[in-house]
Amino acid sequence: MLKVEGLTAAYGRIEVLHDLSLYVEPGEIVAIVGANGAGKTTLMKAIAGIHPVAAGTITVGGEDVTRRPAHERVTRGLALVPEGRQVFGPLSVADNLALGAYRAHGDVSADREEMEALFPILAQRRRQAAGSLSGGQQQMLAIARALMSRPRLLLLDEPSMGLAPIVTREIFEALAGRHRSAGLTVLLVEQNISAALKLASRGYVLETGRVVAEGRSEDLLTDPAIQRAYLGG
Repeated sequence: MLKVEGLTAAYGRIEVLHDLSLYVEPGEIVAIVGANGAGKTTLMKAIAGIHPVAAGTITVGGEDVTRRPAHERVTRGLALVPEGRQVFGPLSVADNLALGAYRAHGDVSADREEMEALFPILAQRRRQAAGSLSGGQQQMLAIARALMSRPRLLLLDEPSMGLAPIVTREIFEALAGRHRSAGLTVLLVEQNISAALKLASRGYVLETGRVVAEGRSEDLLTDPAIQRAYLGG
């Protein structure tokens, strides 16, 4: 579904990602974990087409999209849930969902009903301004808005940021359910390493823009070095 090879990205003269490679198979949930400043958000922006790359290739479904603009990557099946949610605050929940489907064809009412079943609070708040929702409700809306584009690959950037553990658990359980029922493919960036690796089947550990470890989630969770560095083990 996704193949990143030799990716290098920078801010001005400061190189942030260094010759980074990873892949995501169809139907997988893959986690990208690491500390603040590891380059996780830059990686997601580069894959989505929001941040330029200096070198390397990004392939989606066998097609090279490295030089394609962000809106064209949406048509190829990529959808990004950005860090900080970034819902359209003055607009209603319903209008936010409709904007997520702006490139879909035909009647999207069934898609909206699926999203309201996935996150029932959105049905209750349908006419409410998105900016008046709680942080957790806004995160649910941001995920649902991205899913309205019917993506082949969902990019999730720090979905638990600023949320209470019980809300994070609810969101992750909904994603796991969607993965089981619809085969949703997800690339997930998270600082909550334990939660991310419990949701994902595989993971990559980033440090200063480089992959320093990768493997099955259960292996990473029990790796002594990773436990010491990230899990307080």
